[in-house]
Amino acid sequence: VHLSMDFLSELRWPGAVTIGTRVLSLGKSSVKLEQGVFQEGICAAVAQTSLVLIDSKLRRSTALSPQAVSRLSGLLVSQQEMA
Repeated sequence: VHLSMDFLSELRWPGAVTIGTRVLSLGKSSVKLEQGVFQEGICAAVAQTSLVLIDSKLRRSTALSPQAVSRLSGLLVSQQEMA
């Protein structure tokens, strides 16, 4: 439902990038992520993304499964790590 990205430096093509992702928060049907895009060891961009799980038939948000919550909770960063 949302994506914001700030470019911090130039990315070169052709070239490889590494993307690091962490979970900032979990909702009933949503997850908020923070990502860093790295090239040659330099953070070239940062992004924040909010995703919502959608029921494909009803086209409405639906609750994350217990398995998804369990898996994503293991990637959730603490407030101390965010500081």
